[in-house]
Amino acid sequence: MADTILETMREMLRVTPAARMLFSGQTLVAASAAAIRLFPLASEGAQADEIFGGWAEQFRSYVPGSSLLFSITEPELHCDVTMTDCGAYTLVSLEPEREQLGIQTLQAIADRLRQPMASVMAVTPKLLPLLEESAEPLAMDWAASLNKNLYSMMRTAGNLRLYGDTSTGMALQTSRVDLAAWLESLLDRAEPLIREAGLSLVREIEPGSCLCEIDRERMEQAVLNLLSNAIKFSKAGKEIRVCLRRKGQRAEIAVRDQGCGIPPDQMGLIFSRSEHRDPIPDPRWGVGFGLPLTRRIVQAHGGQLMLESRETGTSVFVALNLRERKDHILRTPVKTPVCENGIDSVLLELADALPDRVFDTREIDL
Repeated sequence: MADTILETMREMLRVTPAARMLFSGQTLVAASAAAIRLFPLASEGAQADEIFGGWAEQFRSYVPGSSLLFSITEPELHCDVTMTDCGAYTLVSLEPEREQLGIQTLQAIADRLRQPMASVMAVTPKLLPLLEESAEPLAMDWAASLNKNLYSMMRTAGNLRLYGDTSTGMALQTSRVDLAAWLESLLDRAEPLIREAGLSLVREIEPGSCLCEIDRERMEQAVLNLLSNAIKFSKAGKEIRVCLRRKGQRAEIAVRDQGCGIPPDQMGLIFSRSEHRDPIPDPRWGVGFGLPLTRRIVQAHGGQLMLESRETGTSVFVALNLRERKDHILRTPVKTPVCENGIDSVLLELADALPDRVFDTREIDL
């Protein structure tokens, strides 16, 4: 019976135009023609170590019963790898990275958004006090909703502009940072907002020095985006767990939620949702630039981003090299407009995930 199932799967892979591999443990038992074009060593009987080389460690980290997503970045190959259960086998789907939109298109969209926002920002400080003094019972709710949506628009415009400007690479302004102290400080700022969303934050920060060269602003944006996603997909009363541990010459930051997980058939779309024209099945996914931008930030630091998901929640891992970078240091060319205006970057990056009450204008001064 098992041989019959395997032969059926092999036949399916022979006719599919997609890049797919089928593994039994660490051994390749079938591969499509498209997969072999991407990985010439993908012959039946080959081991994962032979096929994936230095990326086999990510392959080995797969836990049956979950879905795993990671990216391979080689000079000649940029590819997203999704691993899912397929009965007694593991199905590996390969998607070469593609640009989602042209740089000029992204920048035009961002600029188009920023122009009306400038007008809204000019009027809002005068409008909100009138709402606060109004006798209308819902006036404060209106003000909070207006405030939240303004933050969300500013965040979207900033992400679009940054994504467009970094399509051909990201310049970083790095400094040597103790990741433990940096992460604790960031979580101190984020935790009150996470509580406002009805969730609890659990920290597992491994003690000891963990020095790394990072661009503080960009890496903060990456971690906050992961926290934002965790908040969106978590129900009230659940935990969000943030971990930092040292693994040899690497540091690993993990953000774990207790949400519904990502359906296996959607894992391969995580980094390319905005290029698909089909309706987005869940509005919490947003525009689709958050995780791709986070991946670019992590990769610009020489690190790796990996997602593991199951029905009980999703974990996202950011792995960074602890070796001090010796190359030149460049100034980041773009900053989100709200940060330049002095608005709290934590509140900005979490805006899409927070309830309206957090943006009560009696507490926030625009």
